[in-house]
Amino acid sequence: MLTDKPYAALSLDLDNLWSYLRNAGAPNWEAFPSFLDRCVPRIIDFFAHRPENLTVFIVGVDAAQDINRHAFELFGQSRFDLGNHSYHHDAVKSYATAEDARAELSRADIAIHDATHRKSSGYRGPGYAHSAQLIDAAKSLGYSYDSSILPSSVTPIVSRILLLRSSLTPQQRKDRRAFIGNASDVFFPLRPFIWNTNSGPLYEVPITTAPFARLPFHMSYLLALLKRSESLAFAYFRMSLNLCRWTGVEPCFTLHALDFLGDEDVPELRGKRSSGLSARQKVGFIARCLDELSAHYEVQSLSRYCEVLAGRPALRARRPTP
Repeated sequence: MLTDKPYAALSLDLDNLWSYLRNAGAPNWEAFPSFLDRCVPRIIDFFAHRPENLTVFIVGVDAAQDINRHAFELFGQSRFDLGNHSYHHDAVKSYATAEDARAELSRADIAIHDATHRKSSGYRGPGYAHSAQLIDAAKSLGYSYDSSILPSSVTPIVSRILLLRSSLTPQQRKDRRAFIGNASDVFFPLRPFIWNTNSGPLYEVPITTAPFARLPFHMSYLLALLKRSESLAFAYFRMSLNLCRWTGVEPCFTLHALDFLGDEDVPELRGKRSSGLSARQKVGFIARCLDELSAHYEVQSLSRYCEVLAGRPALRARRPTP
């Protein structure tokens, strides 16, 4: 597709109800309760009337559950690009050794293919966790990109505060720290680069934070501001987007499944991850932000964006560190 606009990549992490309950220390998460039947049709319908393309990152254990069968049939029939979001959505399980990493990603890859009859194009780590083992495993599966790095100055701090306020045990909190990236991630570039893995080169497309201050502006962060003021939330989004435009950064903008569900849809999360917003408020604000994004960028899936990168001059390369 020829365009005069710069490109942006759009993605959605399909984190499910049970993962939020687990992170909050709720006792019933191991039954894998799901809200995908509530949000997936809404996501499909929303983007059916919009020009943007996006990548949906799917958790393997959700793809393997019969309760979610219809949701993944919808994704299989959609125009969305599909990505691997690990099998267990648990960084503690997935990056201890190279064998663990390969087993985790391979199991998810098979489950996603079985549920959607589609091949995953890339990988994103749960909680933005990444390692050399996971990056090598992603390349060995034939993926074209990884998008696990969130170079934020705020997210590790906020995430640790949320951990302290949860009902997790001290050991569970310690384990979960691997789930929220590293403070050193703030020093990664905002622009895409190439990992030189043991299996060959792999694109890394970092999740964009606002240039200079490295403050997050993914949708879940914006919705937290929306609870206070729509004017504030949209001004923050527009400021972040303008910083990207002025510095030549092509955003990798991220949504979550919960962004399409209001308090009325997920009573299980009240007092745990309740936003105080209705689905109508959330979806209306998402549409407003994507309208602004599309006014300045050609918004594509991550796999299509990597095809664009392949036609450009070679990117900076680096070796993943263990």
